[in-house]
Amino acid sequence: MISYIFGKAIDILKRKPFMLWGVSLLHVVVVAAVKITGSMLPILSIPIVLTLNAGMSALYLDGYNGKEVNSKQLFRGFTKECASRVPAGMLWYKLWETIWNFVPVVGIIKSYSYAFTPYILLSRPEISVLDALKTSMQETSGYKARMFGADILMGLIVVGLYLVFALIMIIPVLGWIVGIVGMVATAILFPLFTGLVRAGFYEEAKSGRFKQPIYAYAQPQGTVPPTGDAQPSEDGAWFCTQCGVKNSSASNFCTQCGKAKSL
Repeated sequence: MISYIFGKAIDILKRKPFMLWGVSLLHVVVVAAVKITGSMLPILSIPIVLTLNAGMSALYLDGYNGKEVNSKQLFRGFTKECASRVPAGMLWYKLWETIWNFVPVVGIIKSYSYAFTPYILLSRPEISVLDALKTSMQETSGYKARMFGADILMGLIVVGLYLVFALIMIIPVLGWIVGIVGMVATAILFPLFTGLVRAGFYEEAKSGRFKQPIYAYAQPQGTVPPTGDAQPSEDGAWFCTQCGVKNSSASNFCTQCGKAKSL
């Protein structure tokens, strides 16, 4: 699953690098402006910033799905359809995430459990604000370890890239140029890759593409459903009413679960 999402994210990043980078840069500038101008009134600036963050998450989701990407999507949370739910939903999401961050380890697990909330708030209006968090917890079930593994892997990749570029910079002149360009490119492109990967986990979990199948195994041979009294067979053997295992006629207790024979 991780390799599939990574591959698809890289492919999208190769096709839309400038548009994704441009919108992400706009996101950084707008968020910084809101924080500076609203520093004296956080009760307004915080929900605005969170709504912008949700818009960026939804933009990555559209990009992952091959849809058009433009700057208007960054402000999707402020549209008439979303303004009544996205700011409130993001505040509720961040409140619980902050509360759980005070608990070691559990806070990390909860952050992955709530990770799908921004996508749900913006793309599934049929789910209420309060239920968005519950839905995220349900849909991340079975995927949190993979998401954590993907984040660890991405961190190792970044460290590896910076080490490689640092070694290249040992070469005079040309090495410095290549190393600096490589580090700058990594700093610019890797956040975009991370956003696409997280959106990819949401999309693949929602679609159930990588969900483990549930197999219905046949009942073990020599057993019958344990209903009623212990049922004797023609050879004198009997079937346990608790677990259904077949026992010999000489046995007064079930060899599987220990239940007494009752005829």
